[in-house]
Amino acid sequence: MIVPNADPMVVRRCGDWLAARVPLRLGFRECGEITLAPTENVDHVFTYLPKLRIRIAGRSADAIALHRVATAAGLPVLLQMPEQDFDNADPALDLSRGFRMQTPTSLPVVDDDPWTAVILSLHDADWEDPLLVQALQGPAFFIGAVGSRKTHERRCNRLRALGCGEQQIRRIRAPVGLVASMRDASSLAVSILAEILSCWKQVSIDPFQTRR
Repeated sequence: MIVPNADPMVVRRCGDWLAARVPLRLGFRECGEITLAPTENVDHVFTYLPKLRIRIAGRSADAIALHRVATAAGLPVLLQMPEQDFDNADPALDLSRGFRMQTPTSLPVVDDDPWTAVILSLHDADWEDPLLVQALQGPAFFIGAVGSRKTHERRCNRLRALGCGEQQIRRIRAPVGLVASMRDASSLAVSILAEILSCWKQVSIDPFQTRR
């Protein structure tokens, strides 16, 4: 649809909302008028959702590789690493959207939303367990963790001991990755991103469709 006389203020507000990760609907009338939060008196309604975002909590080559692959794909990426890993990171790596994690008991506040995928690649239960509990309490549409099936069984048992329910635990995709048993960090990153994108296309995350 081409709207030749779109109100630039409305378009600007739409951009601001999406940048703030707020979903929106636009109403279009045949006369060329567009409105935000349209009523029934419109000819067409289009929904616009925030862009897929990936939050990575990790400290290994797996996390760095996923950060690079997702960034190269044009996705917004937030990387969380323990303080000492920031100090040892490759200077060429853009950590401007990175969070330094001081201790497992004082995690940074996160702003996951239904358009966020969370990936854990820590190989350290002291960090992983509180990070998973934090993610499971939020609305992220995808939560994945790196590790073998046996590692995930132990992970699930720890989460049960921490009070997580079975429905919560089933939200975790592990071992994460569309292709099983990838050992190379770069290949694993591509495999993880492929699974995220596959789930992104399948899951209904349109808040206007689910609203009662």
